[in-house]
Amino acid sequence: MPKSRSVAAWLAVFALGVPVVAHATGVTMAELAQLRGEVDQLASDLETERTAARDELAALRAERAELERQVRAARTRKATLEALRSEATKQAEAADEDARRWAEPMNAAVAAARAHVEGGLPFARDARLKMLERLELDLQAATPDYGRVLERLLRFVEEEEAMGGEVAYTQQRLDVEGEPQIVRVLRLGLALLYFRTQDGRVGWAIPAAKGWHVSVLDDALAEPVRARFEAAEDNETLGAAELLLPVTKEMAR
Repeated sequence: MPKSRSVAAWLAVFALGVPVVAHATGVTMAELAQLRGEVDQLASDLETERTAARDELAALRAERAELERQVRAARTRKATLEALRSEATKQAEAADEDARRWAEPMNAAVAAARAHVEGGLPFARDARLKMLERLELDLQAATPDYGRVLERLLRFVEEEEAMGGEVAYTQQRLDVEGEPQIVRVLRLGLALLYFRTQDGRVGWAIPAAKGWHVSVLDDALAEPVRARFEAAEDNETLGAAELLLPVTKEMAR
């Protein structure tokens, strides 16, 4: 008899509680006990397998839940990235529109300021031009900050306006008769500039066809200018002092 059928038969015997059947079939009590042990082992193995199957099923369900969570998170990240890309595209298009709207007038404004400095009184010209060069570099950036450039340009214009209404006694580098020198400068706004060299010569800046021309004065014209420097050194106000104004041929016509 196959083992499985034998097990089934003996299970029935145990269920009925008839030990006589065991004696009638020629099965000894030892064999019956062995079969009962095998049945108990099979039942235990079956329960172990069921437990393992339940655990495996629970693990698979947990893994599936985790995968579903990851899929949902991935979809959320994808949607977020798409929204960010859309917003970045809109901002880039707005920046391009700002560039088209602001680039030309801002460059023209800085160019006008440069022309003002280059064609104006030769006072601290290098420093003033360097400030404008920084603005020009900022405008050449990949994404210019037009608001900041405009703010700095307006500050430059305000400083130029303030210079136009002040009398200043200072020193600067100036090319005198083709030689760069550090000279004393007496400036009246942005209209008149006297200078005095270290060896005592005095002169002025004369407006010319292209920019200004620096000229040394002879003795007849030099005295009023020397008087102005002496007054400045004594911290005297200009008041109604005599001023010597340069007159070019173009201005005399």
